Amino acid sequence: METSTTLADHRDKVGQTFSFMITGSVKGSVWGTDIYSDDSNLAVAAVHAGVIDQNERKTITVQI
Repeated sequence: METSTTLADHRDKVGQTFSFMITGSVKGSVWGTDIYSDDSNLAVAAVHAGVIDQNERKTITVQI
């Protein structure tokens, strides 16, 4: 299970999928809609995309 807050460390892994345990947040930077840049905060992007609520803890799967 991954623990990164952004996906910048995964930018060379295009097409691969990873699972992350996150807690939804609205504090941080997010860049994009539906497709987010790899420097977006993962927990904020997940809330923005509607896949998790703020303060909800959940495993999400992301495709790079």
